[in-house]
Amino acid sequence: MKKYLLNSVGLFTAISLQGCMASQTPDYLPALLVQPNANTRIILETAIGQLLNSQPIKLANSVFTKQHTIMIERQQTINGDISMGRGVDFADSVSLLTKSGKCYLQHVQSKRIEQVKGIGCQALHD
Repeated sequence: MKKYLLNSVGLFTAISLQGCMASQTPDYLPALLVQPNANTRIILETAIGQLLNSQPIKLANSVFTKQHTIMIERQQTINGDISMGRGVDFADSVSLLTKSGKCYLQHVQSKRIEQVKGIGCQALHD
């Protein structure tokens, strides 16, 4: 009888855990902007600057409208002056993501993710 009870408890626990896992919020999904405008671009420029611990980044008006990831080249400086020519620094990648109806930016190299308020985005459909 004890063996049957233990097997039943184990089966119930496995089913319960599986149900909990199915109801968890899905992972972040790649996203594109919805109805972008000049204000959206300004919000993103500031948010990406904060994500990269830098000044706001200048972006194109079409940012995140066709691709969910952008590359940002770092400018090398010497004593605060922009160096001549291109430096040897690597570019940073930033992705627009969505989760539970909210928009996020991720610095791909560090995996750091920050929510961005004031913009609209939707999951990228294949």
